[in-house]
Amino acid sequence: MKKTCNSIFNCLIAGIIIIIIIPSSSTQILNQGGGWTEMDPNSAPSARSNSPITYDSESDQIIIFGGVKKAVTQERYNDTWIYDYNTNTWENKTPIVSPGRRNGHSMAYDSESDRSILYGGLKTYYDPPSSVEGWNDTWSYDHNSNIWVEMNPEEYPSTRMCAAMKYDSESDKMVLFGGWSEDRTDLGETWIYDFNNNSWTMQTPVSSPSARYRPAMAYDSESDQMILFGGMSETTAMRDTWTYDYSSNTWTNMNPSTAPPARILAAMVYDKSVDRIIFFGGSNVAKTLFYTDTWAYDYNSNTWNELTYTTHPSGRCYINMAYDEESNRSILFGGETDGNIRSNETWIYEYSNTYTDIITTTTTTSEPTHFGNVWILCLGIGILYRKQRKYSR
Repeated sequence: MKKTCNSIFNCLIAGIIIIIIIPSSSTQILNQGGGWTEMDPNSAPSARSNSPITYDSESDQIIIFGGVKKAVTQERYNDTWIYDYNTNTWENKTPIVSPGRRNGHSMAYDSESDRSILYGGLKTYYDPPSSVEGWNDTWSYDHNSNIWVEMNPEEYPSTRMCAAMKYDSESDKMVLFGGWSEDRTDLGETWIYDFNNNSWTMQTPVSSPSARYRPAMAYDSESDQMILFGGMSETTAMRDTWTYDYSSNTWTNMNPSTAPPARILAAMVYDKSVDRIIFFGGSNVAKTLFYTDTWAYDYNSNTWNELTYTTHPSGRCYINMAYDEESNRSILFGGETDGNIRSNETWIYEYSNTYTDIITTTTTTSEPTHFGNVWILCLGIGILYRKQRKYSR
């Protein structure tokens, strides 16, 4: 028995040496985390849809302007609201001068000039659409002074509604694409706005997406590309994914193997913390199907992945989102839900990942980390050593 205990004792010592000399490493398995949270602030803007929302990084505030309560009754807004994620509060800024009442306008934040830029939108619309009137004005908003200024550039895009516009931080330019004209024609032009010299310039790329109404678009700052998805071309909802490179004035059809179902009136932002495009909601052309799915697009691998959550906003269209860089959250407000009902809900989306560590033994020279295993072996050695002494007596 003494000999047997000595053998076991020696094996355990060898085990300790192996663990110390041959350290282990961990393999991480990705688990989906984060998700949607309804914020339910004490007060909020009135229920509305088709009101652009943007993030002012200088003030760390979300800004919305205008929108519509119900199109057929012409209840459009020209109010300016600020949302602070940290305090979960909305504030009506009531500036002295504001752009006219509208919805379906384009708005994005120019971080270089610290201004939110607004263009166009819908002034009047009657259902059936026997009369449509839009805007073709350009405005800038300074959050610090709470002042709207009409820019009055010499040249500008034609009157349009529901065009996509985002800010390209690499070139310090606004990129606008598509929209819908007063004669209800889909547009397929690409325009660039430069706040520094207050100029609009129409681009003439060799190829571009088909003319369309209300596509979703976001700027991927890591790749310096505009990402565009879907929208309505004539009477068809699209599901194509395009990128636009301002430096080369090039649109590229990415043709990913998988993509969200075709739709219009959805929301899309770029989450720089994870280098992903986040996409939510929208509807079919007839607005009989309202989507509740969340998708992420990775430009580097040209892949769309659906993200599933138990909690999420109800199906809705005519929505916009803005990405809060300080909190790494995407903010969604309002929208049109089933039954032509407008919402005034505030939702927050967080794309976060959790990891499970799988411990594996390697032959690398990294520092040993499994002192727990060593402790257990030492405990075993102590027990066996006591038994060895007992049998050796």
